[in-house]
Amino acid sequence: MFSVIIPYYKKRKYIERCIDAVLAQTYQDFEIVLVDDGSQDDVAQLIEEKYSGKVHLIQQENQGVSAARNTGIAAATHDYIAFLDADDYWSPFYLACNAEIINNETDIKIIGSHYTRKKNKVEKENNSLDYFLIKDYFKNALRFTYFFTSGTVVLREFFKQEDGFNTNLESGEDLDVWFRAVLSGGNAFYITDTL
Repeated sequence: MFSVIIPYYKKRKYIERCIDAVLAQTYQDFEIVLVDDGSQDDVAQLIEEKYSGKVHLIQQENQGVSAARNTGIAAATHDYIAFLDADDYWSPFYLACNAEIINNETDIKIIGSHYTRKKNKVEKENNSLDYFLIKDYFKNALRFTYFFTSGTVVLREFFKQEDGFNTNLESGEDLDVWFRAVLSGGNAFYITDTL
């Protein structure tokens, strides 16, 4: 169901925690695509030794995070793209909660979930899923951030019809994608659980 796209550039300190969090998901229908954006460290050796057969590694010359995400999207084979930055991680229930929404709702284009920088606030127990359909997104987006890169899932079909991340933007490249995804039609949901 999910292609997990991880852009990687000199985040060796965090990458094992990141990958381990994906592998520890209670929902296991996923692939991991790690795009090494010219980091020139030992990440390829790490993948070979510790994650062989579990992580699809793509190496490219340094082109920036947007190009790395676009490379990952192009290699994705599942219906939904789940973005995760190399220095972030998920609750073990992150993909399960997104899968539950996908299985229960219709015409889903994008799903966001609550995030935190406080490690002790990330959900460690499988509580009941709490989410809602986002209405009047652009009006509400002035006050609320519904989409954060490592907490967002997008229908892969969107990227077949629209451009991916704009490599010319130095910041806000993720917001550009979320805005276009919402504008393209379909439903947007937000998970209030801290995942």
